[in-house]
Amino acid sequence: EEGAIGSLLVVESYLRETREKGTYKALDAIMRLVDQSNGKVHILSTPVAKKIASLGGVAGILRWT
Repeated sequence: EEGAIGSLLVVESYLRETREKGTYKALDAIMRLVDQSNGKVHILSTPVAKKIASLGGVAGILRWT
């Protein structure tokens, strides 16, 4: 809500999982907030995504600390 996230990284498999479990609305709301605050949303399906998946499937890179 503060606009602190510059980039939101979402693992593609986590995105699919939320749709299957019916919890996609919460993730969608977060992605929309990031987009509305001029942040970037990246959907990952590369080998790097495995590391982020081990953190829960979503990671944010802050604009500032």
